[in-house]
Amino acid sequence: MVLSPFIAVFAAAAVAYLKGFVEKIRVRRWIAHFAAAALVLTIQTPAISHIFSMKVHSTQDTLVLKSLEWLKEYDEKRSGVKDYSVIAPWHYGHLITYMTGIPNVANNFFGIPVHDRGIAEGIRFFFTLDRDEVKEIINNRKIRYIFMTPTPKEILKTYFGIAGLDEDNYYTEKGELKVEYTQTMEYQLGVFNGSKIPFVKLIYEDRSIDESGKTSAHVKIFEIR
Repeated sequence: MVLSPFIAVFAAAAVAYLKGFVEKIRVRRWIAHFAAAALVLTIQTPAISHIFSMKVHSTQDTLVLKSLEWLKEYDEKRSGVKDYSVIAPWHYGHLITYMTGIPNVANNFFGIPVHDRGIAEGIRFFFTLDRDEVKEIINNRKIRYIFMTPTPKEILKTYFGIAGLDEDNYYTEKGELKVEYTQTMEYQLGVFNGSKIPFVKLIYEDRSIDESGKTSAHVKIFEIR
């Protein structure tokens, strides 16, 4: 079969068009891939910057990890089923369980009712003024250990709000902490090592002192008698 000049020219034009179309697609794909990569990089820039600025471990982190290694060894000496738990600030919950195998009362699974209750109870344990409520939490949660680090005073009101504690019971009109605050578990364990609370016993303490002589990090572990 012999192609006419018209058909030959048409075929050549069609091939040229298709070749150009394919090249455009390739260019567009390249642009799309570049744009996607640029978007991902832009979104992740804060995270990447944070990663490069992170320290391997802060002094507090080092003390916490060391204390949990100690707790694991201490607890392994106990025989039987571990049907008890450890109560601590919620942000340490998962780490404690991961390193020691002991169930935690409070962790950072926000938005799940059972965990939200755990967070609230964890806060109330340390800050309620009702000692009977403390004992009730210990019994209901089968608490064996108390793990604690100092709580920054600037986040107390946030904690009180999460746990449903009335700020007026803790602050004066001038915004200063009332003397009643000294009756909280946070204060009694942190300042007096639980010496005035008959049902707890200090079993571990570690602290780091900075160059100025101030405590820069502090960890305590108590056991329920």
